[in-house]
Amino acid sequence: MAERREKPTKRTRRPGKRGAPEFEQPETTTPGLADSDRPIAGAVARNERRVRLFKNGGSQAVRIPREFELPGKEAIMRKEGERLIVEPAPKRSLIELLDSWDPIDEECPPIEDMLPEPVDL
Repeated sequence: MAERREKPTKRTRRPGKRGAPEFEQPETTTPGLADSDRPIAGAVARNERRVRLFKNGGSQAVRIPREFELPGKEAIMRKEGERLIVEPAPKRSLIELLDSWDPIDEECPPIEDMLPEPVDL
């Protein structure tokens, strides 16, 4: 008897929208949460969203939804247990910026150091 192949997850398109198909979300559980803390199956909190992972060259990548877009062109990523945390990179300080510049080869002309005028107190 031939083996039965599982049906792939049903793909549906959002009405009136073009782009990648939306996938049905399987029931998930979060490790470390007590049963009373677990979300209702299929429910997603407003501040979280299921995203798709994909390969880009030799790296794994993720598309960040528009509502979670980070400012700037760099971010800090760290792993805490099973969680992956991505946050905006802090702006560089003026000292870091100046240290990153190459030195200037030009000679600056001497500046006359004039004494301040005396003030009568």
